[in-house]
Amino acid sequence: MESKFSEILQQHTDKEDLRFEQLVMDINTIKNNHLFHIEKDIASIHVKMATVGADISWIRWGVVLVIGGLVTGAIALIFKG
Repeated sequence: MESKFSEILQQHTDKEDLRFEQLVMDINTIKNNHLFHIEKDIASIHVKMATVGADISWIRWGVVLVIGGLVTGAIALIFKG
């Protein structure tokens, strides 16, 4: 009876070891295949954010110039009239 139990326990342990090894291989496959793509996508997002930041800077300067022109025009009309 005890040897039967030991045999069943050993079989179960062997099966669990195989399942664990398969899990480790699957994790390594995911890590090797997908982390590169995720890193590449993050780098692309950083580039896009920098481009958007530069675009916002140009828009800000454009708005400042338009407001400055309107204020200058309003002051000129006040002093002319």
